[in-house]
Amino acid sequence: MNATQRTRRSRTALFRLSVLTFFIFFGAGAVVPIMGLYLTRGLRFSGSLAGAILSLAALGVFVAPAIGSVVADRFVSAERLLGFCLLGSALFMFLLSNADSIASVTLLFAGYSLMFGPVMSLNNAVIFHHIERRGGDYGRIRVFGTLGWIAVAWLFSWFWLRAGRGVLRAERLGDALVLSAVVYASMGVFGFFLPRGNIYRNKERPGFIPRDAFSVVFKPEILALTAAVFLCILTDRFYYYGAAIFLKQSGFDESRILPVLSLGQILEIPAMAYLGRILARFGAKKVLVLGLLCNGCRYLLFTFSSNRPELIIAGIVFHGLTYAFFFSTALVCLDAFVKPSNRAGVHQLFTVISSGVGTLVGNLLAGLVYQHAASPSGASGFRPFWMICLAILIAALVCVASLFHGEKGEAVTISTD
Repeated sequence: MNATQRTRRSRTALFRLSVLTFFIFFGAGAVVPIMGLYLTRGLRFSGSLAGAILSLAALGVFVAPAIGSVVADRFVSAERLLGFCLLGSALFMFLLSNADSIASVTLLFAGYSLMFGPVMSLNNAVIFHHIERRGGDYGRIRVFGTLGWIAVAWLFSWFWLRAGRGVLRAERLGDALVLSAVVYASMGVFGFFLPRGNIYRNKERPGFIPRDAFSVVFKPEILALTAAVFLCILTDRFYYYGAAIFLKQSGFDESRILPVLSLGQILEIPAMAYLGRILARFGAKKVLVLGLLCNGCRYLLFTFSSNRPELIIAGIVFHGLTYAFFFSTALVCLDAFVKPSNRAGVHQLFTVISSGVGTLVGNLLAGLVYQHAASPSGASGFRPFWMICLAILIAALVCVASLFHGEKGEAVTISTD
């Protein structure tokens, strides 16, 4: 294959993977921000029940590492498995859009969580199968995911919900689930037409979680980092559970909720683009603290917003900065402690402990707090809800303060190729 053919093939792969990533996030962005509102207002479920149902999203986090380690690229290519998971996600999401009983919604959401849980990691695997420059090409593709999340917020809410004036808006929120199902189904079919990656059948390959992964995760620095990420994920689940309800109670129309929430992704784009330089300049520990402070500013503004839209919007803007400066930096810190032989296992174990358990506990806790502490009378009724997030973040700051007493954290950087 000559240079011209390689360039053409590379551009085709970048285009296909960008389209795939855009629409996967497009489908997820249609439902994730409004599920709490849909369950509590559209289906009239109690706050604790809605939290219990949303906590089932942790099932996907627990299953995803097994799919990535045991199935993908060993018995079936990641591309085909991604297509299958997206088609399964579409089926469960479509059925969920027509369900209204507690039992059916719970079972269908659990099925959806199991099918969609591996999608993001499989999408990353597919990307790395087909790109040549990991440092540069991955960032160029991943940014389309953020753009997809923003695009659905405006296309669905601003045009579809605004077109429903005079129609029951709470019922029209269910259309987001149908839209998500259609997009997932389309991308599922699309996945089956992607070029296939390699299928590994090496019996010597490490198992689900290599033994030496535990020795890394139980290092004091990684335990502290895991605890900080776990605590921050708790607040993140509070945000996704309550943000749409909070905006509704603050006087925002349903057609504006997703567009307003999408403002949180705007600053994520430049923050991710310059994260490598910021880490090189300030070091990982300071950037982690910056991410937690951005997160704290979000909940501080929410707590004292008193139905002032400008303060609420300012708080939402901090969401993308939190993701870039804290969550992404935490993964970079983790990777600084691993070896090639245990990298996959360490990341899997870290994800199960922090994201899996964090998602489970966070949604359950958010539902209970909303039911017992949040008042339906307006934004001020949410004050205890957001103050609990602030208290949790103080504990996360204590964990980060104990990290990297040497120069380890200051030396962590990201490749900007």
